[in-house]
Amino acid sequence: MMRRFALVFVALMAAAAPSAFAQISDPSAKIADYLSAVAFSGDRSAANALADRLYDETVTVDQWRRDFQKYFTTGAFTEALGAFWETVLIEADDREHPRLGLISALCASEAAKAALPRAAQLPAAYDSLATAFRWLHYALQALDTHAQSMAFDELSRTLGGGSLRTFAQDPRRYALFVQAALTLTEYAGSRARDTVGQLLGLPPAPMLVWQRFGILVFDNGAFGDRHYASLVSLLAAIPQQLHAIRAIIVPSATGIAPGTGFSTSGQIVYLPYISMDVYTSPREFIENQGPIAPQFTAIAAQEIVRAVQAVQFWVRPALIARRDIILANAGAVEARYLRHFRIVHPATYMNNPDELLPALAYIYVIDSRTVFQMAIGYFLLNQHETVDQFLLLADLLSGGGPTAPLLSTSLLGEVVSAPAAIGRVHGNWIRAPYPANAGLMYNPAIPVDLWFCNRISYGPSTYVFSFDEHGITHGYLR
Repeated sequence: MMRRFALVFVALMAAAAPSAFAQISDPSAKIADYLSAVAFSGDRSAANALADRLYDETVTVDQWRRDFQKYFTTGAFTEALGAFWETVLIEADDREHPRLGLISALCASEAAKAALPRAAQLPAAYDSLATAFRWLHYALQALDTHAQSMAFDELSRTLGGGSLRTFAQDPRRYALFVQAALTLTEYAGSRARDTVGQLLGLPPAPMLVWQRFGILVFDNGAFGDRHYASLVSLLAAIPQQLHAIRAIIVPSATGIAPGTGFSTSGQIVYLPYISMDVYTSPREFIENQGPIAPQFTAIAAQEIVRAVQAVQFWVRPALIARRDIILANAGAVEARYLRHFRIVHPATYMNNPDELLPALAYIYVIDSRTVFQMAIGYFLLNQHETVDQFLLLADLLSGGGPTAPLLSTSLLGEVVSAPAAIGRVHGNWIRAPYPANAGLMYNPAIPVDLWFCNRISYGPSTYVFSFDEHGITHGYLR
């Protein structure tokens, strides 16, 4: 986004009429006029004058604050002004980045302070506010810890009084509230969660999730107490270090569609609103007699595991190779998948391999032990890949450690986790799957350092699996 700002600024400077700065009677005393000339005309002389002053380290932050306050009584944070700040940071050396980044963040903070009271009624003020928050996210990369802390203090003063929360009441403005909240949390880090919650005006249930997990829930009041109790238990059951979730958004309640381009250093999960009285189907399990749980909880687990997968596949790429080995061997044979053909057709996995583990998480959270026993049942019918899928999901949720969480969910949606010890064996004997079963998604290059989860223990039971030359389980000891 900021790269586009830079292009806009260059274009404005190239097309500018005779210098607006040249018409300023007392340029040395009129920083507000320089800012206006840059923001609305892309004036090169004004930009140079501002740049010269920025490199004067005798000018204090307080002086810059007064200058910005004067400008934003009538001025706006435009894309051209953002382009100017980006150019300043690009051309500065590393030593100057924290100071200059802080001054630019101060500029955006004062812009937000001036625009907030008017943004709900005036489109120009709304645009200034939105552009200022986009710049604040971009500027964060230039700040060191001290500058970031100072910038957060400025934002805290700017947003005090809960004025930002008013945008959460307007469906047309809700996306701005989300982006502003995400940006604010980036500046706060983990040190000021209470302050952030107060600035955003979070109700008690979203505040609890934010304080405990550092995750913002944007549901516009749609979720009830049971939703939040279930969500809290689920987030506690899946190790937080496995993912980078920063926000949960409910599209039907906020009007924000999945894929909306928010700027954040973490992940955003989109969850549907589903009544807690709607349950999963017993048809998910063998003989249609399996346990059930609230569908909301199962779908939430599916989407959280999707976020876990994105992070863990990057950290542990061997997991991808193992996933592809399973799919290449299972092919289109319906009985080789734990989420079977009555629920999810194998073509879903063949066309989009990344669906395999999130889809399995849907039933894993209902009752992991029942899913494992179902996998063993399929295994005894020579459908061995079902066990491989279970072991792979358990290994994914282990984060590479010695234990994996086994989950179960009550009819109220409360998720309980119990650790299961797991073990691994090096797959130095593995070769490519049978060519006839290999799908287009399969990468025949087997990683040199490939470890397979081959052991799982819980309660009094321990299962140790052996693998064939294609990396698929073919026997076990108990």
